[in-house]
Amino acid sequence: MTGQAPVGSPVLGVEAVYKHFGSVCALDGVSIRLASGTVWACVGENGAGKSTLARIVAGLERADSGHVTSAGPVAFVPQHPALAPELTILDNLMVGFEPLRGPFVVRSRARHRLSSVARRLGVDIDLSLRAGNATTGELRFAVLVAQVARDPTAVILDEPSVGLDSRDRERMEGAIKRLVNHGAAVLLISHDLDEVRRLAAGVTVLRGGRAVAQFEAPLSRRAIAGAMFAHTPVSTGPEQRRNARDGSGPIRLHLDGLTALSPHTGVQVGPIDLEIRGGQRVALFGLREDGIQMVEALLSGELLTTSGTLSVNGKRLPARLSPGILRAAGLAHVPSDRLVRGATLHGSVEENLILHERLRLHRGGILQMGKSATFSNALLSRFRIDGTRAARLASLSGGNIQRVILSREVAWNPSVVVIAEPAAGLDLDGQEQLSAELASLAEAGTAILVLGSDLREAELFADRVRVIRNGRIVGDFDATDGASIVDAMSGEEER
Repeated sequence: MTGQAPVGSPVLGVEAVYKHFGSVCALDGVSIRLASGTVWACVGENGAGKSTLARIVAGLERADSGHVTSAGPVAFVPQHPALAPELTILDNLMVGFEPLRGPFVVRSRARHRLSSVARRLGVDIDLSLRAGNATTGELRFAVLVAQVARDPTAVILDEPSVGLDSRDRERMEGAIKRLVNHGAAVLLISHDLDEVRRLAAGVTVLRGGRAVAQFEAPLSRRAIAGAMFAHTPVSTGPEQRRNARDGSGPIRLHLDGLTALSPHTGVQVGPIDLEIRGGQRVALFGLREDGIQMVEALLSGELLTTSGTLSVNGKRLPARLSPGILRAAGLAHVPSDRLVRGATLHGSVEENLILHERLRLHRGGILQMGKSATFSNALLSRFRIDGTRAARLASLSGGNIQRVILSREVAWNPSVVVIAEPAAGLDLDGQEQLSAELASLAEAGTAILVLGSDLREAELFADRVRVIRNGRIVGDFDATDGASIVDAMSGEEER
């Protein structure tokens, strides 16, 4: 790349940046410095402020106060590139820097420039491929190439390896190494601590919007994880801890040597052995890239099981699962991306609340308005949802939207409730209320499985914690034993 500063020269500075969204402080005085020819990582739990920081540095968000200074252009490669699916990759990437000859766009010049950068980074991209037919890896490499073609002095990579198969992960790491070898500074936003250790010269740990720790190479996974997941013990009453330890209820959910394969990435999770009885609240805890994301996909019917068995209430389910099969067996799923898969934002609150009760509330194809209203009002009251039945769901606050989705999923009294990232979008009052609801369900004999990467959530919503790392369960702990949980998640200290 042209115009790069000498290796080690400061090229990007973030100084005491603050950012609020309403009453929520997303960034609380964060400072980071990047040098040319190096990778600096930023890690933290979900909601720690990483994405907000990346967007501010890239100029996509405005900080409330503080400064971002750069020696040159800053490029940004998002986790989910937004390309027009009907256009070719070339046409998508040309937007904003179309090479012109007079009034005409010279496509051959753009193709030559992008192909040259791709070769330099060691990646192959088919510029003639329609974006809608491209894989996640192809799209991410294409956007990386387009951003590097602008000759930036600094590149922000937001979770660059998420969703990639092992071959593409290696190609991505190779591209990053070539990028810094050509003098660029890279800010790596990542959950993958092993990736961070392989690539970064240092790391800043964000927690609750604050930079709480900074480490330089050689990096210790245990030290980083300890800083990420430090927490204040949650105070819970005995009524929320009553039954989960005795293990006397019937087996509700049983995973016996279960493995699953992602058809998109070829990544496998498992084998997993997990048994949850009625009355137990168990959290499966770890980084999403360590298997949490795939376990969620498996238990929502998105993945094909390749070996082992999955049983609900003693009934073995088929290898090819679907949401309908899982629900018929008695398993409810509250997804992590609730606003995408868990809600119809343009529908009414009532339409979202009765989603699983439509057959019962209809007669002869006509909705029984009175019964629907009674059902919806009961949930609005029980979960203290601040909104009316007729309101458009999108008009509610984020926390109230979460309550609508959660109330609907537990209202039909399932035998098993799988809830991913349970505190997402909920304030502290909402979190305590949800914890009480899950405890009440457990009291009635429901098995609760919490999937999450936030240690405080694991302690608040569960009684036992199983730690998952590299796709396998590596420990079983009391939910209050935070130190042991973090040690198991981080793995053995590096040799």
